[in-house]
Amino acid sequence: MRWLRDAAGIDAGPAAGAQLWGVCPRVARMLAGGRRGGVVTLIGDAADPYCHTFLDPE
Repeated sequence: MRWLRDAAGIDAGPAAGAQLWGVCPRVARMLAGGRRGGVVTLIGDAADPYCHTFLDPE
């Protein structure tokens, strides 16, 4: 979730972070195979409820 915020400026919750984690290997396989294309995914939860838990830097 922190990576998504740093890389794309999107504040997302843990469900979106888990989903993104699942997409990354797919994109890596596409790149390794020399395939081009797009991957569409949905951000299903916002980060607001998690500011003091998952997104807390400490």
